[in-house]
Amino acid sequence: MAAPPAETAEAAETAAAPAPPRGAPVEWLAVAGGQIDADSHGDVNLGVRRGAWTLQLRTDAPELTWAPSGERGRAWVTVRGHAFAAAMYISPWAGGAPDPDRALRASSVGGEAGWVGYGPGGLYAGGRASLDGVFFGAMPETAFDVPSPRAVATLDALVGLWRPGLSAWMRAGVDFTDDGAGGGRRAPHLAGELHWTPDLHVGSLALAPRVEAWAGLAGNQDDLLHARIGGVNPWVVPLAGAAWAEWWAEDYAAVRAGPTVGVGDPGARSLGVRVSPFVDLAAFGGGTGDQGHALGLGVGMRAWRGRLFADVTGGYAPGIARQAGVGRGSVWVAVGWDWGTAKGPTSAAAPGPMGTYWPG
Repeated sequence: MAAPPAETAEAAETAAAPAPPRGAPVEWLAVAGGQIDADSHGDVNLGVRRGAWTLQLRTDAPELTWAPSGERGRAWVTVRGHAFAAAMYISPWAGGAPDPDRALRASSVGGEAGWVGYGPGGLYAGGRASLDGVFFGAMPETAFDVPSPRAVATLDALVGLWRPGLSAWMRAGVDFTDDGAGGGRRAPHLAGELHWTPDLHVGSLALAPRVEAWAGLAGNQDDLLHARIGGVNPWVVPLAGAAWAEWWAEDYAAVRAGPTVGVGDPGARSLGVRVSPFVDLAAFGGGTGDQGHALGLGVGMRAWRGRLFADVTGGYAPGIARQAGVGRGSVWVAVGWDWGTAKGPTSAAAPGPMGTYWPG
């Protein structure tokens, strides 16, 4: 299965980060939140790490990673799983409303390994291989036969660029899946992301542009491999106002753009605030359900003091299809402690949505 955007962006920034010092302290993360829309879902993110080891629980998804690194590059080996909500099979949509007849419980177990080498100017390149088994079960309103267990193997070549305020990556590869009945398919894919959040100030005021983009092309995919699009949470290709993973698509392109303004030093213990109004544009097709394009209007805000933070991002999508009684708005709320120790946060920048950082 393809990794959600936030996980992939986080891995890209981790790949380009310096090696942790010997005797590194234990760091921890604790965040709780959720997206409120016509079919709301909660989210919990707990983690602990020391040196090359990271243990994390993302709601129903435990993950253990060993990622040794040095001056020339970084390797990683991850073991992971999902208890019941892999790929958001629990909450499909169709025709502008939840479609519980298609809902499934989806559990998975698997892992991946990879390596990237560091080049000049923040460039990096490498590859990854993963294998996951997915097991399905019926939900209360499921209206079709439960699929047989599936296996997904993925091979990817990776290339990226990481600099303060700029993160970009691209992966190209192929997914190999079985159909649960002795057959199989090969599904090539090309996907990438760009996050530009420069650190610019006017006096003591942080005032900077924010531009983010997501794009993917694929062939011969099915629901297990389709990208999940819609919502204002970190685990999807975003579209403000839409429901969490409202569309499942093979091909997609999305852009989020707007200014960011605020006060406060992200690395200090004093209070800081960033506010970012934005416009989302997305086009998608080749998947399950509605196809076409959509516009979303939104605003995000983060307030923090040291590691403690609160996030609120909301939006409205004026033109998306909706059945009677289903709204066109969605709101993401999260509170918690970012990665760090009792002495303060790990990063000197305030972490932002979609695996990026707010401009300082």
